[in-house]
Amino acid sequence: MWFLGQKRWSPYFVGMCIGILYCFSYYFMGRLLGTTMSFMHVIALIEHYLTPYHAEHSLFFKTFIHNHPYIDWQFALVIALFFGSLVSSLISNSRTRELVPSIWKENFGPSRIKRYIGAFIGGILIVFGARIAGGCTSGFAIAYGLQLAVTGWLFIFSLFITGVIVASILYSKSR
Repeated sequence: MWFLGQKRWSPYFVGMCIGILYCFSYYFMGRLLGTTMSFMHVIALIEHYLTPYHAEHSLFFKTFIHNHPYIDWQFALVIALFFGSLVSSLISNSRTRELVPSIWKENFGPSRIKRYIGAFIGGILIVFGARIAGGCTSGFAIAYGLQLAVTGWLFIFSLFITGVIVASILYSKSR
């Protein structure tokens, strides 16, 4: 268990573990890992509670959400990701509380409100884009990449190229 206390793990080891996890997921659950659908189920649950009439008459709910449980094993995965990250940071003694990262301060100033709004908008854009695309980063990059699907590899290349371009634009003051 000594390796659990390391601050950084080998990316090769972690990649191998993720690949094995995907194999287990597909073998035992018949589905590959993903997280964005869990967020959609939570939103659907909230919407069904707040506006039951709309939820019952929405085409999206009727065709997609209605036939699936709101809370399923992928939702449990999202909860486990949070607690697993927390436990990992506690075991490795690498937990820090940085409300505004230094690279953000250099480029956008020290305002916590601005940082929270930026993170919130970024999160909304990521989930919105993932739902339009029909899956999240883990779904496309990892799952389809493991299957050697052309769409998975195109997504991986697009992800890295877009990430480099956007980061160089947003964080141009940090150079």
